Amino acid sequence: MVEYEFVRKWNIMNLAHIVGLFKQLWPHKNPQDLQAKKKLLWRKSTRIFLAKEDGKVLGLVTFRPKIFGLIAYVPELVVYEDARGKGIGKNLLKKIVAYARKRACLGVFLASAIKRRKSHRFYKNNGFINIGSLFFRTITAFA
Repeated sequence: MVEYEFVRKWNIMNLAHIVGLFKQLWPHKNPQDLQAKKKLLWRKSTRIFLAKEDGKVLGLVTFRPKIFGLIAYVPELVVYEDARGKGIGKNLLKKIVAYARKRACLGVFLASAIKRRKSHRFYKNNGFINIGSLFFRTITAFA
C-alpha cells in the first residue's frame, strides 16, 4: 500500500532516492547538477511530500508556499516510471492542493517542459489549465 508522507527532516534512505527521481525528470543532466538540485530541497521554504511503499520512495512533489503573493509554486513532481499509472502522482497533487488551501493560497502554479506532452495531459486531467509558455534567457558575463 502506498503511503504519503510530509517530510520535515531528511534521512539517508530518502536522500538516496532523490537523485534517482531527478534522473527521471532530467536524464541529460550530469550527477553534479542533480546533486546541486538536491540542495534546493533543503531550503526552509520548500515543503516535500513523498509517496512510499514498503520503505521505498516512489515519487515526490515539492512545494514552495506563497510564491508570487498568494500563489503556491510546485517546482518538481515526479514518479518513477515503473510506478506511473497507479494514482501516485494524482494523490501527490491532491496533497499539495490541500496543503496550499490550508495556507490560504489562491492557486497552485507549476511549469512543465514543452516536450512533456503526457505530463501536460496529466495536469489537465487533474484540474490544471495551460496558461501559456515560459521563456528564459541565460545571462553570462561574456554575452
